[in-house]
Formats: sequence, C-alpha cells, structure tokens
Amino acid sequence: MAKITLTELRQKHTEQIAKYNEELRDNGDFKTLQEIDKEIAKIEEDYLSLKQSEIYTEARLSKDPVASIITRDHFNTLAHKVKKGKETGLVIGYEQNDETKGEKKGKRIHLNVVDFCTRSKLPTDFTYRVAELNKLLLLRGMNEVGATAEEILAANNSYYLEKQVDCLMEYKAQIIGEDGKIDPTKAETASPVSNKSLIAKLQECYDAIPVLAKMTATKKHVGYLLSTYSTKGKEPEDIRLLTDAKFLELFQNTCHTELTKKAYRFTGYETVEQHAEAVARKEKEAEDKAAEEKVVKGKTKTKAKTEAKTEDKTKAA
Repeated sequence: MAKITLTELRQKHTEQIAKYNEELRDNGDFKTLQEIDKEIAKIEEDYLSLKQSEIYTEARLSKDPVASIITRDHFNTLAHKVKKGKETGLVIGYEQNDETKGEKKGKRIHLNVVDFCTRSKLPTDFTYRVAELNKLLLLRGMNEVGATAEEILAANNSYYLEKQVDCLMEYKAQIIGEDGKIDPTKAETASPVSNKSLIAKLQECYDAIPVLAKMTATKKHVGYLLSTYSTKGKEPEDIRLLTDAKFLELFQNTCHTELTKKAYRFTGYETVEQHAEAVARKEKEAEDKAAEEKVVKGKTKTKAKTEAKTEDKTKAA
C-alpha cells in the first residue's frame, strides 16, 4: 500500500474543512461537528509528522546534518483558522491555512536539534553542558539582583543535573576564609560568574554538539543569553528561570546566529524613519482605497444611467 503524500493530505484537509462549514451552516449538529473537528486535527497531525520526517531525511543526506537543522530553524505546516462573523463575533466556519500559499501561511514549527539528534542516533551529551550553562546564568543573575553569597552557594548545590558539576570552585576560593566560613567583605566584591567563564562554557557546548562546522563562542552570544534567559515570576520580586528544555532553544538560537553569521536584533520598537514609512504606507493605502471606491461608484452610476435609458426606450417602444 502506497504511503499518503502531503498533497493528498492537503486535499483531504480541504474536503473536511468544506464538510465542517457545510454542517455548521445547514445543521449545526454538535456531535457531527466534533467528529469532523477530530478528523481535521488528525490530518494536521499526520501532515506535520510527514513533513518533519521529510525534512529530517533531507538533513541526514547533507554534508553537515545537525548544522542543516539548526540553520533551517523552522518550517510551516498545514493548519486552519476560525472564521467569525464581523457583526456577531460568532464562529461561522473554518478556513484552511495552507503553508504552500505563502511564506507566512500555515503554522510555524520550530526544528528541535535534540529531537533530530535523538531520532538520528547522534550524540546528545551536549545537553548536559547546556544545562550547566543555564545554571551559570542563574548564579550570575542571582548575584546581579543582590542575592547573598549563602543563597548563591545554596542554588549551586541544589540545582539538579544528571552530571552534577560544581560551577563555583573559583568563587568559593575567593570568598571562603581559612576557617571554612564565608568572609562577608570578600563576598561583597567577588563575582560568581564572569563573562569569561560564560564564554568558556558556551564554547564547551559548541564543541560538544555534533556539528562539523566550526562555531566560536563570543561576547555577543553571551549577551543574547543574558538578555533572554529569564522572565518575571508570579510575584513582583520573582524572576523565573527557564527550564533546561526552554533554555536549549535559546542555545540553539545562538548556534543558528553563529552558523548563519546573522546579527542579533532587538524588536518591538520603531525608528523615526520606520514610523515615517509606516505613516506614508497607510496614507497611500487609504488613497488607493478611496480611488478604488470612486471608480466603483462611477461604474455603478454609469450602469444605473444605462439601465434607465434602456427602460425609457422600452417604454417608448
């Protein structure tokens, strides 16, 4: 039996979307709609799995499989959108979101390098080193927001790793006196994690990942991680550390930037030039729309006049 193709799955998806919309419009039977909904979800799941499998196969045939996955970063898959009535806001049907119709169409899926390595039977030991890097960033962050030396050492001892590594041997040597106790004066100025140690640990991660291309850890990659690795917590004073799984995605982003030689960039702001361009673009769109409406109105008037003349001639005859 021949395996189903992406094209065939897309066709089945189109048919089920139409079936759902027809049922919603004509009958609206809840149980039937649920069944169709499940079939649509199953098709999308099969489509995603097949497309990812094809991408993985293509990567394995390349000269540098892991680098191929990292540089590609993501792919878009088949999905659907909910359509709502403009006036009522109620669901009036589904609309296919077909990724073959444009670069921003479909659902964006991140390519996970650990998943690829696992399925391709490639080493994944680099994940332990990445977890150690996550730990270093935690300790660095704690120091920068005013944690005590005792708190920093407690975090260092309590953080779980399958291969536990003491990241603070140098720091301990700086702050612990001959009596084995923390010297408050020394602890005031000592830094548990320097940029140099972060760059060194990141380089260990790069060297451990099974990529043939040379990757070099730099200050900018560490800067990216420091800018993105944590979020605010539930309480005003809380800072939430990323899980190792989430942090691996950030690490993979640094690999992508290093391999593609792209520059990091902050988003969410607009320069004066960009704002001026956006305003000009909106004004142009408004002018084009007004011109189009004027043409439509002109055609409507001409049509009305023509119909009126035709009617007058008919009456006269």
